[in-house]
Amino acid sequence: MKEIIARAKDGISLNLYIQPGASQTGFAGVYNDRLKVRVQARAIEGAANKSVCDFISQQFHVTKSSVILMKGARSREKQVFINGDAETLAQTAQGLIDQ
Repeated sequence: MKEIIARAKDGISLNLYIQPGASQTGFAGVYNDRLKVRVQARAIEGAANKSVCDFISQQFHVTKSSVILMKGARSREKQVFINGDAETLAQTAQGLIDQ
């Protein structure tokens, strides 16, 4: 089983499953060992990827430049890195997973 959250010295990485074209942007629990994120943006010309990074930055209270798409630019399964205090970010992520 793959971990949803991986801590690093300068932040965390999150494994996400993205549902583009949703009626609302938001978290939708866990799906296939990944945190599911619904985004209103369509997967056209990177709009969904940008929407995911913007949404993650808002939810984790970090700047947009602190969220980096590491893997999955052309896939629903993505990995993002969030730069910041690893402990605080991991607690926020765990709270989202536990909902």
